[in-house]
Amino acid sequence: MYVQTPDRTRPPTSQDRPPGPRGVPLLGVLPKLTKSPLWYFEHLHRTFGDLVRFEVAGKPVHIVTHPDHVKHILIDNADNYWKGPIFKRIGALFGNGLVLNDGDSWRKQRRLMAPSFEQRQLEDLLAMMQRVAGAQITTWQPACETGTPVEMQDQMMRITLGVVIKTMFGYSVTDEELHAIADAFNRALRHLELRLLTFFLPDGFPLPGRRDFERARVLLDRSVARVVAERRAHPEGHNDLLALLLCARYEDGAAMDDTQLRDEIVTIFFGGYEATANALAWAQYAVSQHPAIAARLHDEAASVLGNRPVDLQDLSRLGYTEMVLKEAMRLYTPFYVSFRTAHQGDRLGRYAIPAGSHMLLLHYLTHRHPDYWPSPETFDPERFSREASAARPRHAYYPFGAGQHMCIGKHFAMLEMKLVLAMIMRDYRLRLMEGSVIEMNPRATLRSRYGIPLVLSRH
Repeated sequence: MYVQTPDRTRPPTSQDRPPGPRGVPLLGVLPKLTKSPLWYFEHLHRTFGDLVRFEVAGKPVHIVTHPDHVKHILIDNADNYWKGPIFKRIGALFGNGLVLNDGDSWRKQRRLMAPSFEQRQLEDLLAMMQRVAGAQITTWQPACETGTPVEMQDQMMRITLGVVIKTMFGYSVTDEELHAIADAFNRALRHLELRLLTFFLPDGFPLPGRRDFERARVLLDRSVARVVAERRAHPEGHNDLLALLLCARYEDGAAMDDTQLRDEIVTIFFGGYEATANALAWAQYAVSQHPAIAARLHDEAASVLGNRPVDLQDLSRLGYTEMVLKEAMRLYTPFYVSFRTAHQGDRLGRYAIPAGSHMLLLHYLTHRHPDYWPSPETFDPERFSREASAARPRHAYYPFGAGQHMCIGKHFAMLEMKLVLAMIMRDYRLRLMEGSVIEMNPRATLRSRYGIPLVLSRH
């Protein structure tokens, strides 16, 4: 399939429209979509193909799954697609952070922040990651001795929150405040999920949970403001992400103001906490179902990590661990959907995309597209060997986004996930608790509805 050059010289006709369901008046397909979104997306893809159109509140919405279309929207004609009013619904928490920023403002902010996430900067944070992860992993020993299941979704949240807080703020946040931040963040995210599902309603519509969201946001803002104020007053002696962001300067020599700094910090929390934790939990679930993969992971981790502090060179040798994580993010993509909105009319293949169309880029379906992933439901890390990856269209896999808006924290997240998974597999065997029900639950990220309870035993 090719992506046709846009033709804006004539209005679209009904023959130009992608196929799709009719839905009910006003709400369109929303009742079915909210009931079981992943199942319904899969149904629409099987029924109508790689580009599906439906309407919600009179606005055209398109489901995008083909790698060529992904590339067109995120790279080839990216300037025509802004993050849109659906995505902007989460601005109540993230403000104008990188995930929501757009246009020239985004480019300016990205240039400012990029050096803080370069590899040489991350190396200084590696020891802190190891301390946080190691301390939490140690707490599992009593459960290991008694055969009590450990709920890994929760445990990974504890690790990743500890990592993102300590690497961002160093030791400026107490354990008590860390737990308060975690609780506030989770409460805020629950409300944002509702805001996304009700994107067709006016922004000021009184949704349930609004007051609790406001209280959670105030707590987060106060915690961030306190640490930032302390750092501005006493900037010396710190070696963390906040120190790097405070030192960063725009081309005119100015620093970020407190509002922009707050927005970037909260945005980094989300990417480094919620999504990373879910990716790690899903990886452990998948490994628990495949003893041969688990054994190979253990052998690699024991050989590379040993029982000593590790550095970036050690982590670069965890090639199979990285393949396992990539395959887990293919099947259980933490950010399972991205949103864009067309500024002007466009064309994808033979189909017209009207101006103002909402585009749902379904990572989840692209990553399971049978044309690019044979036996797509099978967990197979060998899909990410160098040879297999080279033979696939590049945009058949994009868990961190693509193009200029690719996640700025990608290398940070992969570094952390490789380290944590290797530390776990070095020390423990994983077995899913008997009778567990594992069901995907698409929320702000892709979680397991009932958690991931694993029984641990020592190697």
